[in-house]
Amino acid sequence: MEKGSEFVVGSENMHLEEPWFTGMDTEETEMGQPNSEIQGFRLEKGEASNMVFSTEAPLVIKESSTSGSCSCSLKKIKSTVAAKGSEFCQKDKSGHDKKLSRQYRIELGQLFQGAVSSHDWELAESLILSADPQTLNDALCVTLDAIWFLSTQHELYGITDLIKKIIANGAYDFTRAALRTSFLASCVSACQSRTMSLADTVTVMAQRLHERLQECHGDEVLKAEAGAKVQKFTEWALKCIGSHSRCQGSNDRVNHCSAIEIQLQLTAFKTFLDLAGNQLTGKDFTEAFDAACFPLTLFSSSFDAGWASGISATVIQGLLDMLVEGGADNVNQCFLEASRFGSTELVRILLQVCIISLEWNLKFSHLLAVLHKVDTLSNKCGEGIQAFILGKHASEWKALWENLMAFSCLDIAQRNSLDVDVDLALGFASHYCKIGTMECLVEEGNAMAFLGPLMRAAERGCMQVVQWFVKRGCRDMELCLALTAATSSSQVGVAAYLLPHVPKHVLTALSIEILKAAGERSGGSLDGVAFLLHSDFLGDAAATYAVADSIAKSDDEAVAPELRAFVQEHWSEAAFLAGLKQGQEHYMKLMRILKRGESPICLRDLPAPLRVGIAYMPLYRECVEVGGRLLSQRLRGQLVEAVRMLGGGSLEEVSQGGELLATLEHHLPPFLVRAPCVG
Repeated sequence: MEKGSEFVVGSENMHLEEPWFTGMDTEETEMGQPNSEIQGFRLEKGEASNMVFSTEAPLVIKESSTSGSCSCSLKKIKSTVAAKGSEFCQKDKSGHDKKLSRQYRIELGQLFQGAVSSHDWELAESLILSADPQTLNDALCVTLDAIWFLSTQHELYGITDLIKKIIANGAYDFTRAALRTSFLASCVSACQSRTMSLADTVTVMAQRLHERLQECHGDEVLKAEAGAKVQKFTEWALKCIGSHSRCQGSNDRVNHCSAIEIQLQLTAFKTFLDLAGNQLTGKDFTEAFDAACFPLTLFSSSFDAGWASGISATVIQGLLDMLVEGGADNVNQCFLEASRFGSTELVRILLQVCIISLEWNLKFSHLLAVLHKVDTLSNKCGEGIQAFILGKHASEWKALWENLMAFSCLDIAQRNSLDVDVDLALGFASHYCKIGTMECLVEEGNAMAFLGPLMRAAERGCMQVVQWFVKRGCRDMELCLALTAATSSSQVGVAAYLLPHVPKHVLTALSIEILKAAGERSGGSLDGVAFLLHSDFLGDAAATYAVADSIAKSDDEAVAPELRAFVQEHWSEAAFLAGLKQGQEHYMKLMRILKRGESPICLRDLPAPLRVGIAYMPLYRECVEVGGRLLSQRLRGQLVEAVRMLGGGSLEEVSQGGELLATLEHHLPPFLVRAPCVG
């Protein structure tokens, strides 16, 4: 998971206009240069895969009695708008060259927004006659924003007619309109799932954005700048939503749309796309798709469970479907990003988008196959058989076949490329411990590649993710490899959890390979290897000691030098003999002290248990602190010699460290003895 995601800040494609009676002036400051990009928001960098925001000069906002709330009646708005609207119309009739001044554009924009908000389509249409191309582009954005608040068929007719006339009069910036309205639609859909007020939503959104930036790599200054720009645009969207909600009497909360209202809204958006035609490129659809997905990652933590399958998500589902149909090719990129940030409900929606695309491909392929058979039969048997099969519509079907063939395989390939990589997404979700998203990917996305994510979680010591995978069910080899990964990175806790889940026959067959692999990837620490050996991972002390000794004696170049040196020093047969020798030397030194020592305290006069404690307490403590079922051969050799000198007889054949330690404890003073950890 070293590959981060990237989110680029700096483009002309999105502009911020305040939502209510705000001037639509769009004079811009210099956009961010390429070096303003930060790592951390986009998973795969592509030519058309970057969602972009721009910063611009502050907009002049003239407050009116209607800008703060919608407590005044629509009649009052209409009367105010009508009064000023007639003034603008008179100016236009007087020979205005449509090179509007900044102040004129601002006032015209305020009036236009008032007309749209009060659904006075006739007045709005009269105002666009006074607009220059720049103001028309702004008017297109404002009108398109309003479609997500449609509630009646009459409003649909009014707003679609207005969009048509704005375009007919010279609006051309379809890219900005598409990106901006996609972002707003996503925010509207997300806010409908929330129970808190929009004021609280702003706070939650800012906190989530801050958390997301903290999860990303990059320059802190650039991250702060990016955060400010994204937050500015999101706050604009929430203000826009709040204004419409208050005008609908929702008391600063977002109304839930009915199925009919959603259909009206999607119909209006489809009308806009049809009017834009080929003015919107595949890159535009891709960026709009990104714009629609991004807010959902900010709101994801506050979604109600099952939001993606509810009525609130229907709008964003339909919007994304249309964007994909238009040519958006970054479904998988957004899918991976949603998985990485734990946006489970967005993951569900994108899975549905791909399912719909797949169903379309299957139906389309089936239709092509049928028509191909008819065409082949027609070529062989003549037009008569074709007419017989298709009836009176034979000529129409033939034309359809020719058109479908002209549709080209390229478009089919594009649709096939929309498949999402659920297994890679599972890797991202597990890397960042997004358990809910992992559940979704496995249960609804049928992700099955557990090995990679499981091994990486074991290497990092992420116990929660490891336990989740084990409980979901892993194959024996997957568990064995995960144990190896945890051992190599010295994640002792994870290794201790995994060890009982790996069948003994698998451990026995691969014991040497496990230790070799762990040593090769250890990075300098062999604590994991020591844990396996101390734990008697083969369940047979003799077998465990034998495996360690074979590695110590091996001249295989695949054995890491550090591992070989470690087992030679502590776990080999030679280490046991060295331990015996050290025990003998220690005993001889102790005897010299007893016989020849010149200390004022005569050790001979001390009680026997105290003398044993003085002689062997360091060895006893070291053995106890090691823990596990087995002692290293070096310690075992020293302990065998100590027990023999204390009258325990010849104990070389005793394998279990617990037996040796129990014998030593018997000779120690009770107040020095602790409960041993060695089994």
